[in-house]
Amino acid sequence: MPCPKCGSSKFVLFGSGREVCDECGFVIPGPTDCPRCGSQNVYHLKSGRHRCNDCSVVFGKQKAKPIKAPVVAFIGVIIVLSTVVTLIEESSPKKEDTFTTTPKSSPRVVTSPIPSSPPTPSLTIAQQNAVRRAERYLESRGFSRQRLIDQLSSRHEQFKIQDATIGVDSLNIDWDRQAVRRAERYLEMRGFSCQGLIDQLSSRHEQFTVKQANYGATQAGVCY
Repeated sequence: MPCPKCGSSKFVLFGSGREVCDECGFVIPGPTDCPRCGSQNVYHLKSGRHRCNDCSVVFGKQKAKPIKAPVVAFIGVIIVLSTVVTLIEESSPKKEDTFTTTPKSSPRVVTSPIPSSPPTPSLTIAQQNAVRRAERYLESRGFSRQRLIDQLSSRHEQFKIQDATIGVDSLNIDWDRQAVRRAERYLEMRGFSCQGLIDQLSSRHEQFTVKQANYGATQAGVCY
């Protein structure tokens, strides 16, 4: 704070804890010690803060700088301009109110809702388990559709025929590719003629269709 007597901001702080004006000698209370080293040898700066003459630390609150006149004038201009713009916007007609009327003679269009397709029925627990078991069988070897259904509904697996059929059909299996796999497996065990391999694949044991059996034997390299 400035000296209340002469207005000077230069003070000297003595060990007694008093601040003395460097211009007129007026004595005012001041900080008693430095917050870092505890010294009372403190000099009062013009900014309102204090500097310790022993450890050079600066402390105390800085005087607030007054707002300059040009800044105040600039703020006033901004406020006036914003007020004028607001008044102009309120007095001008809104665009959305200009064209609000619609011809009364225009017919009303009624759209019928688009029928949605029925949801795909979800599989039951038994059918999901049939899917899992069918996938496990297909990992080991090739199967025809009927042979895989018979395997799932056999005395060994005991799935219901309906659950086994739905489970197998939900897999979208390429049965031609399964015939190729099964033909290649047979050729690994022993030699086959073209017709002999076709008959084996389309037999009651494998139950591929004749078309699938022909495709499998051809892709396996037996038939030319």
